[in-house]
Amino acid sequence: MQVAVANKGKRAYECCVKGLAGHSALTHLGVNAADFAAELVTFLRRTARDLKTYGELDHDFDPPYSTVHTGKINGGIALNVIPDHAEVEFEIRNLPADNPSAIVSSVRTYADRELVPQMRETYEDSAIEWRELVDYPALADQPDAAWLRELACAAAGNDAVRTLSFGTEGGLFQAIGIPTVVCGPGSIEQGHKADEYVELDQLSKCLAFMDRLCARVATTLTT
Repeated sequence: MQVAVANKGKRAYECCVKGLAGHSALTHLGVNAADFAAELVTFLRRTARDLKTYGELDHDFDPPYSTVHTGKINGGIALNVIPDHAEVEFEIRNLPADNPSAIVSSVRTYADRELVPQMRETYEDSAIEWRELVDYPALADQPDAAWLRELACAAAGNDAVRTLSFGTEGGLFQAIGIPTVVCGPGSIEQGHKADEYVELDQLSKCLAFMDRLCARVATTLTT
């Protein structure tokens, strides 16, 4: 129940690498989709490292840089078969000041200019296909919406504000001109793992927050 004034955006993609199957004893006759998927993942890791080392920094966030993360790799049917199909799923979580399109463009350019031509030297129908899974914008702090921050902090009973490295719908509201802050019960540290939970005390604080917010809004509308 602490007011957040900004959060990172997110882009996520599935990359389908299509090669040519064959017997593993004749690797020169096939196109190993798993190998090229691994090279793509390696480039993603280098991109993540470069963003950490050379990219935009905002120390209000933890971590203070945009991140790139590979979450899933899948491919192959047997050890002695050259895999003709592999899939990689990755995401970008960008600072409000960073342009995720530039990061995506660099990854796609690497795949199109470096990996696909190598694959097609052996099999001309080789390809890397892309499917967008998620796209939502970051929420940026809005100095001209200080009134909203003050209202939310008063209802929360806490003047401190924070930023979020995970995503919310806040950036979507902001993108259509609605001033936005984020506040809610629980912690991301308890999420996306076994037995995730929200403490009852947090839910009680959330209900009290809503009561105080309604009262303050009602007072504002009648004065």
